[in-house]
Amino acid sequence: MKRTVLITALGAAVLAAPAAAQGTLSTQGFGYPAGGMSSRALSVGGSVAELDPVSTLNPAALTTWGRSGLYGQFGPEIRVVKAGGTQENSTIIRFPLFAGALTATEQVIIGFSFSNLLDRTWGTQVSGYYHTSATDSVAYTQNFASAGAITDVRGAVGWRLSSTLRLGAAFHLYTGQQTVSINETFADTAGFASFFQATFVNVSGIGGTFGLAYAPSPYVALGLSGTLGGVMRGRRNDSLVTAGRAPSRAGASVLFAGITGVSIAANAEWTQWSNMEALAPSGPKPVDAWDYGVGTEIKLPGIAGTEVPLRAGIRWRTLPFQADSQTVRETVASFGFGIPVSNNRGRFDFGVLRAWRRADLPVQENAWTFSIGVLVRP
Repeated sequence: MKRTVLITALGAAVLAAPAAAQGTLSTQGFGYPAGGMSSRALSVGGSVAELDPVSTLNPAALTTWGRSGLYGQFGPEIRVVKAGGTQENSTIIRFPLFAGALTATEQVIIGFSFSNLLDRTWGTQVSGYYHTSATDSVAYTQNFASAGAITDVRGAVGWRLSSTLRLGAAFHLYTGQQTVSINETFADTAGFASFFQATFVNVSGIGGTFGLAYAPSPYVALGLSGTLGGVMRGRRNDSLVTAGRAPSRAGASVLFAGITGVSIAANAEWTQWSNMEALAPSGPKPVDAWDYGVGTEIKLPGIAGTEVPLRAGIRWRTLPFQADSQTVRETVASFGFGIPVSNNRGRFDFGVLRAWRRADLPVQENAWTFSIGVLVRP
């Protein structure tokens, strides 16, 4: 009976997702915002996110997609967490973005995408001893794990009103499931039975985005967009727990390309993650967050007259959910390149991101992410 009470308490702790249980800073609450930006945008610190046609932030940017096509992205992360003199290594496999666009007319582009709004994939292990009497004890191992994500399914339309002004609108459907599990085993398998418990959390919601892109000259471009989060519901094991709102956001990017072969960009974005607080009132607190990025892209001569862009950037942002009541901040340095293929019918993008995640806690988290994107235009 005592062991059952203990495991039940541990289960509640995992669902609340404190730093001590998760062993990570970045995947608190409902998770880490890993998607929404293409490999190209990530490589320049997110600085062109509001002007990049493949990224999912500004539907007006769809009008620069070009020929109809498909895009897929692979983004494995190698994470290292250090706390209390110990180090935990893990590898997370993500496919953060799939997108496509269809050229309906010369002025209208229709787009769709699937991206990670939040990813909550982590696992940690705790070992110790239960004292069954004053002189006897038994060794145990507890494995805590979470797997799942909230996906942003977006349908969008972009309109080219003139050579300088473009508008866009999008509808978002947020859906996903997260599985949180506890597995406890004992060294004495004859006297003690193992224990396993899993909880399924389902989330669904809606949102809408409007955006514009304005290019007053060939050397300057501005992108603006805003998202209004609609109702979002959370269910635990098929029972409605509570309802809140999907996060609202606003962002802007500015790009300067007045130097031949060189473009410089900057981005700022604000996200109202606190809209999700009602979905998990006993868990880590969601905080409204700013996201800033600057970056550059330099186009070098390639093979057969093509240009090969080299990219670099830096990004600073606040992560959505606190760890042990402390706000988590992330700094990311990035670089990458792109390779046009088949007479620009396709493109291969590769980016490397180095992230440092910190909170006012004796925990450090660092990560390498390799972002690989493939664009194909049939």
